[in-house]
Amino acid sequence: MSKNLPENFIPRLLTISQAAAYWAVSRNTFKKLVRDGVAPGPLPIALGRLVFDREQQDRAINALSGEKAKEADLDAELAEFLHGKG
Repeated sequence: MSKNLPENFIPRLLTISQAAAYWAVSRNTFKKLVRDGVAPGPLPIALGRLVFDREQQDRAINALSGEKAKEADLDAELAEFLHGKG
């Protein structure tokens, strides 16, 4: 990582080892998650190097945890409240 970046900087693009660590699994398990379509695969941008988009990984993890459904429920509750139905 560049010396110009802050120490606590979290990169947007992750190596396979970083992506596996982000999912809290081994590299082999992460590869299986990608193969099974659970985790998003690598981006086709680096020559001969696999990089994974952290934001795509976040969306996949949120979907597994039901986070998207919770957001939709909160949006519906807010809309009801704002329109005087709540």
